[in-house]
Amino acid sequence: MKTDVFIQPLAHPLIGLASLMRMAFSGVDLAPLGTQLIARAGTEPRTADANALLDLSIVLQLRGERELALEMQSLVLLNQRLYAPPMQRGLGDRGRAAIRLLAVMGAGDLMANSPIEFLLEDADVALDIVYVTDELDAFRHFPEHDVLFVAVAENEQNIPLLNKLSDALAAWPRPVVNDPARIARLSRDHNCALLKEVTGVDMPVTVRVGRSVLEQVSRGERSFATVLGDGDFPVIVRPVDSHAGHGLDRLADAAALAEYLSSATQSE
Repeated sequence: MKTDVFIQPLAHPLIGLASLMRMAFSGVDLAPLGTQLIARAGTEPRTADANALLDLSIVLQLRGERELALEMQSLVLLNQRLYAPPMQRGLGDRGRAAIRLLAVMGAGDLMANSPIEFLLEDADVALDIVYVTDELDAFRHFPEHDVLFVAVAENEQNIPLLNKLSDALAAWPRPVVNDPARIARLSRDHNCALLKEVTGVDMPVTVRVGRSVLEQVSRGERSFATVLGDGDFPVIVRPVDSHAGHGLDRLADAAALAEYLSSATQSE
């Protein structure tokens, strides 16, 4: 399968998410590296170093500049979809790898895909990452691989892509890890519905609630028991698709809910 439409010969290898995140969590100042990546990338989009731009988009996310990072990612994915993270921390020989693994990802922030690179840093596995869109145009140019790994995570943005991947991979000629149709069912409220009747599992009630309903509860016009079906305050709330504690809070009563809604802008 050809890849020339989506990848160019590059002088600098990809640093990759695993190495960059380890640097960030070790307290390394990523600003100087970001400056180096900008210099490497160049100013002409069509000839820019795609590896440098993708690494730069990750650095920006790790520094909290999400919107700029996603703009950078969108720009680089227009010209290149296929990337090869370093194998065995840069010491491995991709040509002699025991397994050639192709990870399918979608555009988005660090929560949009499973970070499979962390699992394979020391493995004898040659990992290729291909970013796909709803049009699935990259499918014609997938590189040769032994196993395909669907890394696209469940969220509102990814559901259309997961549905299309489910159809496209139904008769894939290689083993597929992670059924896209099952990934699409992994929302927090759906997990609750799936697991609450399992013997031995104590599953907290989890429901998806619109803002207007929450506003009624905050004003005392209805109780949380009518929403949850089982239970009342205190409750744990978070916006749909939020992760890493963003927007997460424990609310003791209706007054706390009203205060929470005054600063939250999400509709669900």
